Amino acid sequence: MDLIMGHTGQTLADWRSELKFAMDIVDDHLSLYHLTVEPGTDLYKDVRSGLVSTPNDDLATDMYEAIIEITEAAGFEHYEVSNFARNKAYSQHNSGHWQGVDYLGIGPGAHGRVTDPATGDRVRTFNIRDPTTWMAHCKQHGSGLRRTVVMSDEETKQELVVLGMRTKAGVNFARFKQLTKQDLMQYLDADAVMICTEAGLILKTQDALSPTERGMAVADELVTRLLP
Repeated sequence: MDLIMGHTGQTLADWRSELKFAMDIVDDHLSLYHLTVEPGTDLYKDVRSGLVSTPNDDLATDMYEAIIEITEAAGFEHYEVSNFARNKAYSQHNSGHWQGVDYLGIGPGAHGRVTDPATGDRVRTFNIRDPTTWMAHCKQHGSGLRRTVVMSDEETKQELVVLGMRTKAGVNFARFKQLTKQDLMQYLDADAVMICTEAGLILKTQDALSPTERGMAVADELVTRLLP
């Protein structure tokens, strides 16, 4: 089940009611997202013009805290910034994506990330977006691939940190070294690691560097601090 918070006119009471209703009907997995107002959309224009409003930062924080409170009471584990699971019913595809595992992009507009067996390069793939054009390209060329981009070593390191620090599992030391040939703790800003650890935002274990619950709440800012 997916739910979105922060839409026009939504109050904290509305959101809490939606969450409690969801707890009665959901299975063992729940994705909860904050509405993103994308430039170029009609909603973006309406928000910019003041025609519609979205929750301010204080209300958005209260809504996020309601998520943590209500999902925890229902037995859900907060395993990624926007994802919650009971009975270890984690999203297998997304978890692989966050941990740097290869994945195929199949279908119009799909993205993928694969390792070239000949060179060992990590490659991003981008498919043709328009379904009709994609199908015609598949018939003529055997695939709907639009372009590929070889990832640099720095892009691989940054991606592993950015995605890993959104998850409770964090960035695995062995996995990071396998893919980058560098130790994670040598790569990150040492002063930032110390400050964030003392602030209770990250936790270092034998296997990984992980965000705490407080850290996941500010994952984007956390990554900005940790990256060199």
